[in-house]
Amino acid sequence: MFYIQVAHVRWSKPVSPDKRKPRNSQPSETEARTDKSSKFAQNQTKEYIRNAQRAYYYERRMFS
Repeated sequence: MFYIQVAHVRWSKPVSPDKRKPRNSQPSETEARTDKSSKFAQNQTKEYIRNAQRAYYYERRMFS
């Protein structure tokens, strides 16, 4: 079974120029905030997983 893209896309229709961002534009305040909070959440998740793996390893060594 193949993955089917749900969004309807017109392949022949180019993106209008007003919807494209200029190449040298600065990210907006909202984009910067979202990016920052996303990186923070990703780091917290990595730290949680690392701590869980470490706790599992130590418990396994202690009780075996």
